[in-house]
Amino acid sequence: AVPAPQPQPTSIAPPVYTVSIQVQKNVVSTNPWISVTFEGGSGLGYATLMEAMVIRSDGVIEEKSAYRPAKGTQILFSGTTRTDRVIVNVSYVDGSSYTVTDVLVPFRNINPT
Repeated sequence: AVPAPQPQPTSIAPPVYTVSIQVQKNVVSTNPWISVTFEGGSGLGYATLMEAMVIRSDGVIEEKSAYRPAKGTQILFSGTTRTDRVIVNVSYVDGSSYTVTDVLVPFRNINPT
């Protein structure tokens, strides 16, 4: 299924499954990578899979997964110097899955010319 063009509301996971995901984009235009980092939370011990998808401004879609994510587990993607979208789903021991992050990640050059 092709994702909607704009970020969608994320799923509300039960409090016991709450996790935090940090999304960052490098500010160096020659290497605008995107990192998706699993920061843990009360759902840390229940998470079985973190699936991240980047929908780049140039139309490229890239998906990567991390099994049994631990605090600090990081997935790296190649980004663009424009605005890219990041969607993160986390699956849990009971088989449930929640979209925990769906954000647009703009490129911010720290030294605008």
